[in-house]
Amino acid sequence: MRELSDAMGDAFGARASSMSGLTPGARLAAVKAQVRRRRVTRHTLEGAASLAVVGAVVVAAWFGLGDRNGPPPVATPTSSPTSSPEVTETPEVVLGDPIDEPGLPTYYEMPEGLLDQVGAGWVLTVHRPSTVTYVDGGQTGEVADTTTVLLASPEGTRFRVAALPSDTNLVPVQWVAGETRVRVWYGSFDELGAYEMADGAEAGWLDLQTGTITSDPAGLGPYELPAGGEDPMTLVDNPGGRWVATQVWGGEAGPFGPTFSLHDRVTGTTTDVEFGVDGKDCAPVGWLDEASLLTLCLDDGYVDAFAEAPSFFGMLRDDWNPAVYRTTVGEDGSSTTLLAMIGDTDPIPEPFSGSWVRDDAVVFDSIEDVGDAGICSLSADMWDGDSFVPVQHAVDEYALPAERVYDTVADGGWAYVMANPGGCLGKRDGGVSTLSLTGHDLETGASVVLIPALADPWTESLRSFVVATP
Repeated sequence: MRELSDAMGDAFGARASSMSGLTPGARLAAVKAQVRRRRVTRHTLEGAASLAVVGAVVVAAWFGLGDRNGPPPVATPTSSPTSSPEVTETPEVVLGDPIDEPGLPTYYEMPEGLLDQVGAGWVLTVHRPSTVTYVDGGQTGEVADTTTVLLASPEGTRFRVAALPSDTNLVPVQWVAGETRVRVWYGSFDELGAYEMADGAEAGWLDLQTGTITSDPAGLGPYELPAGGEDPMTLVDNPGGRWVATQVWGGEAGPFGPTFSLHDRVTGTTTDVEFGVDGKDCAPVGWLDEASLLTLCLDDGYVDAFAEAPSFFGMLRDDWNPAVYRTTVGEDGSSTTLLAMIGDTDPIPEPFSGSWVRDDAVVFDSIEDVGDAGICSLSADMWDGDSFVPVQHAVDEYALPAERVYDTVADGGWAYVMANPGGCLGKRDGGVSTLSLTGHDLETGASVVLIPALADPWTESLRSFVVATP
């Protein structure tokens, strides 16, 4: 390991322009999602209680940092006709007849010339409809014949881009607005109903005009994840595009500890960084700016207590005094300063779930100890530099959390939230449903359902997405 001062000194002298020609700064949410889902599936098949569905798992050790394919909102946000991602308005197009296909949201065939008008704020989504469920450690159900790629306008109108073989595991990585091809990571699946990418995956391009994938072995540039350790947790959305904060999964105690690792994409070096907070174990949440991270810290007794009794989570809020800090790294080392103690009604940020909005502001998934379901992500929220701001909260008739948030990504002043209805303990009526995707204007509070959740018998449809960026 290099000294932090050496690493930072070299880093600020070099620029990220060397990174394979890709624009840095976007977040590889779908790759993280595959890591998260892999961990859930592993714990599931090892016999963690009764498992409802693919996408509705009860509990894995710790909260799996996004092991949240459990049961987008029961109380779904309503679309707003007055607000959409501001860079580009939806082009005027002539729609054909709507198409309702099993396992997919309603869509239209893509009109000729539409791609010439598509810009920032449009979203590309990948769907693999499935009825696969886990029963007694095994699987039952079927997977659709095709993996479908849809294009969603900022107002939520969807168009079909491609229909690929069902064994195509496609993760869109970056889409530059105005381009007719999308950078992707692709391969196949290990088994029926699996989420993870099989060995042999590679980087390439998806052509939005033809629906074909071509290999490009140059790699993923700034989106390449650093190697090392099993299931590394990563924050790849550093605003400057250069730094990756990582933490190898820390056994039973999850991501918390006295240090984290900082990987430099340009030099290829990795440096251990100390949080330096007396009496606390910490974990990064998300980048606040090019050199600072929002950090969640708990009393350091948490790690020891969890190691001794991993089935007992303890109440995060009541027992371990959570607080958010600012951790800044620089040539002279690192420093961590208190931002706020987390109060009774404040959200608790999930480590490694944060996505940069603007300097000093980050959106994240929020966690809570919910008893039998362990620690679960219940909502999406934002730290705006001074306080916490709600982004997506869904509650039932008893004012209890009614969804399990899967992933939250910020781009262009909007937050995009993947979630699953039913909450952390599963739907009360025993049914299942798929992930949804909702866009939230972080300035006005308006929301748009881009991909709705689908009900029984579908256990999976939406898998990953990418937002077109300028």
